[in-house]
Amino acid sequence: MNFLSTMNPQTANNIISTLILILSFWIVRWMTVNALTRWRPPNADIRRKWIFQIKNFLFVFLIIGVVVIWATELRTFAFSLVAVAAAIVIATKELILCFLGGVLRGSTRPFDLGDRIQVGQFHGDVIDHSFFTTTLLEIGPGLDLHQYTGRSIEIPNCLFLTTPILNETSAQKYVLHTFRLPFPREGQWQKAESKLLEAANEECAPYLEEARITMDQMSHIKGIEPPNPDPRVTLHFPDPNRVDLVVRMPVPSQRKGRLEQAVFKRFFSKLESQQK
Repeated sequence: MNFLSTMNPQTANNIISTLILILSFWIVRWMTVNALTRWRPPNADIRRKWIFQIKNFLFVFLIIGVVVIWATELRTFAFSLVAVAAAIVIATKELILCFLGGVLRGSTRPFDLGDRIQVGQFHGDVIDHSFFTTTLLEIGPGLDLHQYTGRSIEIPNCLFLTTPILNETSAQKYVLHTFRLPFPREGQWQKAESKLLEAANEECAPYLEEARITMDQMSHIKGIEPPNPDPRVTLHFPDPNRVDLVVRMPVPSQRKGRLEQAVFKRFFSKLESQQK
């Protein structure tokens, strides 16, 4: 109190008000997050969304409160801080870009919690995001596999300003998935093509009609031509001695890797049965 008594009364009041605001912020934040942690919604993603939104709302409220409390002092020093501000901007350029990337993500909403996205070389399910970073539960290894690696990736939001974001789920129950099977050009790839298409049809037969209805509804909402969800196999020739059998089929958005492996196993089983 002796320290505060030596200060300007306005400054002392601002410090006390700021400390009270920060203490209130942490108490409300702790109580709210603790209450939501005990909440058991039907989907865990709903609880994560509420925790994330409340954390950000309280943080913004804290910043606004501090600015309001110190508004007079901030105006007094505004002109003298121009040069310092320029230096700070240069020194914190990456941090500012991360914040702008977070603003871009929040305004355009290219993905949400639980979506599976690819940003450059990073691939995974979104489990958290803030103003500066986005956390992914890594899918891989590499971009062609669709299994959890057990690692999490913290990527800076500045990547969203320069790198395209590929959303593999986009809140849809069914999506079109593409994968390829390399085959020697001298081999019997024509028979392999037929067996691979047969395996894909058999694997997606239980849900094909539901996928067709879902995609038709989504296309109607977005005002685009509905895609044909029937499985198909196309040919790609990466070099003269190889042909890639490219499979495209509808799959549940969270089961790409499982169904891709199921098609491969069914296909090789058919080939072995044919050779016996």
